[in-house]
Amino acid sequence: MIRTLSRPRRVVAAAAMALLAVISFSSPASADVPPPTTSNWTVDAWSDGALDSMVAANPGARRISQDTVIFADGGGVKAAPAAGTCLYRYLCVWKGLGYNGAKLMFWKCEFRNFGAEYPGWSDAIRSYQNHQSGGAVSVFYDWQGRWIEVERTRAIEDIPVERGAGRADGVQVC
Repeated sequence: MIRTLSRPRRVVAAAAMALLAVISFSSPASADVPPPTTSNWTVDAWSDGALDSMVAANPGARRISQDTVIFADGGGVKAAPAAGTCLYRYLCVWKGLGYNGAKLMFWKCEFRNFGAEYPGWSDAIRSYQNHQSGGAVSVFYDWQGRWIEVERTRAIEDIPVERGAGRADGVQVC
């Protein structure tokens, strides 16, 4: 026996199917999505203004969640205030010593320019954790009319105090 839905239920079912179609077709490409995590932290200490400034400074960038900005070239960043933790497959940088303060999490292998893309982050890194896979190497650079290497890190490495990366204006992630 085929059961038919009443009109109100048909409308709700149709709306749910339409919403599912929109979600399915509007989600970013897999290359744009950070690796899956089991993290439950939120970014309530990060103001929407800080993330909105990143989007404004990068034409084509968009926020895909409360804490994630994706750039036009497919790269992206997760912002989080959580101290001390960096998920596997990420390079995390903090504005505070000992993994405290504002934090950025990078997962895509690419060059990122702190001064041009992340307002307030140029020369501001005070600690970092390189939890990328396979011994990936990331390199921090200072802008002095040209890019000068100031520090190199091989995964897995945790640096709780400022060294050369404190002068960094950019980073080549893995």
